[in-house]
Amino acid sequence: MQVSVEATGGLQRRMTVNLPKERVDQEYQTRLRSLARKTRINGFRPGKVPVRVVQQRFGEQVRQEVIEEVLKQSLHEAMVQEQLRIAGEPTLESIDDQGESEGFGYSVTFEVYPEVEELKLDGIEIDKPVVEISDADVDNMIESLRKQRQTWDPVEREVQEGDLLIVDYTGSIDGEVFEGGSATQQQLVVGGGRYLKQFEDGLIGAQPGSTVELDAEFPADYPAPQLAGKTAHFSVTVHKISAPQLPEVNEEFAAAFGITEGGMDAFRAEIRDNLASERDKETRNQLKQKLFDALLEKNPIEVPDSLVMQEATHLAENFTREMTAQGVRLNRVFEPGRFKERAATRVQTGLLVGHIVRSQNMTPDPAKVREMVEALAAAYDDPQAFINWHYGEAGRLAEVETAVLEETVVDWLLGQVTVNEKAMSFDELFKDRRPASGTQA
Repeated sequence: MQVSVEATGGLQRRMTVNLPKERVDQEYQTRLRSLARKTRINGFRPGKVPVRVVQQRFGEQVRQEVIEEVLKQSLHEAMVQEQLRIAGEPTLESIDDQGESEGFGYSVTFEVYPEVEELKLDGIEIDKPVVEISDADVDNMIESLRKQRQTWDPVEREVQEGDLLIVDYTGSIDGEVFEGGSATQQQLVVGGGRYLKQFEDGLIGAQPGSTVELDAEFPADYPAPQLAGKTAHFSVTVHKISAPQLPEVNEEFAAAFGITEGGMDAFRAEIRDNLASERDKETRNQLKQKLFDALLEKNPIEVPDSLVMQEATHLAENFTREMTAQGVRLNRVFEPGRFKERAATRVQTGLLVGHIVRSQNMTPDPAKVREMVEALAAAYDDPQAFINWHYGEAGRLAEVETAVLEETVVDWLLGQVTVNEKAMSFDELFKDRRPASGTQA
């Protein structure tokens, strides 16, 4: 087998493979003889059909099958021989089949993974958030829990921020009612952020039974492109106004969250522990993101288009699914091209992480894998069944093992760079993680 590989630009390669005719002919003749023993043809006893007769009838079909099989086998052999790490699926460019008298050849094109010669980490400095959980943080969380269990009492007064409304609305742009811009008997919490801010603010001061005319502008990045950046006019009828009633913070309130012993001290201690757990997770996530951002900045690498588009398609499908689940009406599926830049960053990060794993001979720690599986299992009704399923068949732990390896890389990177502690409040830690203002009509 003769193999030649040429670079055609960037990470693109063209590989030409030439095989001796014996490679195809031997398998071709073997299959013809096998077919002759199985084929039934009038005028011949079963198993006695001459090979030449089978060849006359089925020779072309058999040869094509053999060529496909030999192509697959030899392609794999050529990749191993040339020590190629291909990205994505190779594309068959041409086939040169000279028939039984000559050899067989073909050309394929593909992309290869980039080579990372030497990782650059010098001069990287990142800030590590340091957050102490304060009594005020505990108080704020208790207030949030109260709001989760608030009830609503109907009132006969003007709309105030925080009220729950029942409304009908009709939206139009340039005098034309647009799809998804009208609804009846909708619940709306003023200031809740589910709807456009101008929409919610415009209802403050309205009376029960009144109709309010207001304008609201859709964000430039609104998921429905036909509405993005446009100003719509809404006619809103307020049917009902209800004011929030918050429960008292007492032992009965604590019991509703599973704290039945220890009173308010135990309740506050539980909240403090939960906040500390959230802090630790968020701190870790931010450290990881800062490390990966710095890693990419120091080590820019070219990435295979095939992998980028594969990741972009995955991101587009996830985004469409999430928007649909939130009730956002989409006129079309988002094109992967809109996610290409983000996908490229994710692929670059993955390639650099993979390089670190290989260069440092990292393997997933079984104890940490088990710990992560158990943590995931805690969210299920039958945690042990979840654990048993993951350990019941080879390969099911792959995703968890990958996550553990990524955390191992993060720990290794933290030991290679300068980490500066930066004190901040709990709210400051989470400020960039807070939900963005709503974008519904």
